[in-house]
Amino acid sequence: MAQPTPAIVAITAAEIIAQVSALVPPSSASILDLISANLPDVIPEHTLDSIQSSDHLVDLEISGTLAHVLNGPIPHKTWLARLKIDLEEVQRSGRTVAAIKHPMLEDLIVPLWALPVWYSIADASDERMLWIKARDWLRPGNHREEDWELVEGARNLMGRMPWGMKAWALHANESDSYIGFLARFLSYSWLGNRDIDIMGICCNAAIVERGRNTTHHVAPAYLGAMIQWIPEWPPEKTRINRDVVEWRDLVIEKGYRYIHIPVNLSNVHWVVYLIDMEDESYSWGLLLVLTYVNAVC
Repeated sequence: MAQPTPAIVAITAAEIIAQVSALVPPSSASILDLISANLPDVIPEHTLDSIQSSDHLVDLEISGTLAHVLNGPIPHKTWLARLKIDLEEVQRSGRTVAAIKHPMLEDLIVPLWALPVWYSIADASDERMLWIKARDWLRPGNHREEDWELVEGARNLMGRMPWGMKAWALHANESDSYIGFLARFLSYSWLGNRDIDIMGICCNAAIVERGRNTTHHVAPAYLGAMIQWIPEWPPEKTRINRDVVEWRDLVIEKGYRYIHIPVNLSNVHWVVYLIDMEDESYSWGLLLVLTYVNAVC
């Protein structure tokens, strides 16, 4: 394998962090700071659907500079998440991987550290797009006059709320935390994974608060996305998959019997699979609301 170009080798970790920090507002910055940021273009998710991420893990000479990594277009974070999984599998197999070939710019070969850098930019860009939609919706002219005071309160909150605050990490009683939920609600991605996860957290919190049916637990949406493919996995992959193993250990540790798993069918309809760990059976329903009612009543 040819040696990487000096332009890439000479970059230190401190320089990478400094340039990325100058480009992407820190997660503690306000939502309005993120909205005003001039982020590089991100390749739309659908554009990368047919591009196999594993084919872009290569043992080739690195080209370009840090500027080439940062200036875009940045791969969508969904594609980057697949690339991360592929990279872990390739590294376990022992195959040598030295770099990543850009999915759209064939001549651009970047080092492996570009993966977390790209993901941080793509994630910020995704959040920025959603918050812009929420900001544009929160204009007095879009609402009844009697609601303008509430609208202005929400706009002020957006100016104080750090954009990196994740809704699922906040206490349910902190009403201000629902601004993140509001942004998703107002955007095209209503009933996306985060919204389902927030509903699941509310279900779990209500179960604990009422002290009833503590053998019930609502799993996160990513588990539902994963289990759709498990029947196609070889047994070894199932045994070593970190997410599967961690969830198996959690169920055993907490003594859960009923696991409610939200599943998005073809990205158009949510259902909930109820797995009975004791009877080794399952059933399914149409609405997560039904899970909530059954779990807490």
